[in-house]
Amino acid sequence: MKTTLRVLLLVFAQLALGADAPTYEGYERDRVLIRSTYRLSAPVVNASSGEAIQAAHRIFKNIRFVGRSRAQVLAILGDPKTISGYGVAADAAADSPLTYRFDSGFGGWEYVIRFAKGVVTQVDQKGLD
Repeated sequence: MKTTLRVLLLVFAQLALGADAPTYEGYERDRVLIRSTYRLSAPVVNASSGEAIQAAHRIFKNIRFVGRSRAQVLAILGDPKTISGYGVAADAAADSPLTYRFDSGFGGWEYVIRFAKGVVTQVDQKGLD
């Protein structure tokens, strides 16, 4: 009985988060591609591939993050540290920004998601040279 209840609660939680899940053609593929990397030799680091940088651009262009909770952003994008060797670890504080850096080692993009009271208020985008 307890297992059935746990499964039902898990299903309802996924449905609740899924109701706000963003969708556009190619979204699931882009979620995978943003973690596509290649290895630079000096310094040794896993850099974002060109595909990852393009996928990130499509995600940030097609998904409205303002108004979403921190948990929703993390469900969509994952921990920023896992993007590449240039990733910035997420701070545990509810209102600390999440910085997603897509850097090929030769340039790319950085997206900073800012929060107030646990809700996204702004997304800043900056080119990396």
